[in-house]
Amino acid sequence: MYRSGQQDLPAVPFPHAGKTTLSSITLSTPTGSATLPITMTVCQANAATGQYLAAPAPTITLSFAPGATPTFLIFVSASGTVAHDPDVNRIYVYFKTSGRVVEGSASVAVTTLN
Repeated sequence: MYRSGQQDLPAVPFPHAGKTTLSSITLSTPTGSATLPITMTVCQANAATGQYLAAPAPTITLSFAPGATPTFLIFVSASGTVAHDPDVNRIYVYFKTSGRVVEGSASVAVTTLN
């Protein structure tokens, strides 16, 4: 829960247990059917240090090998009030292949404090 204009840095790991290299995985952060006064960006980070591996962007596309566990930081900034309604007001993270097949996903409720 955050005040308008405040940012958060939740970390999202993506363990890849497959047997082949995933090429062109796109990570995006939509808000589902809700229209929220927020902006989001994402970047890959070093899991041990939290250091960014690239600049945050609305979506990122990358490749990684079997057994890899890349970690991502999600930046959220509110420009207005987001009501406490965890069933509706959510951030979704999708890991999709270049063929738009979802390989993994996660979601979290979002709200602002007034």
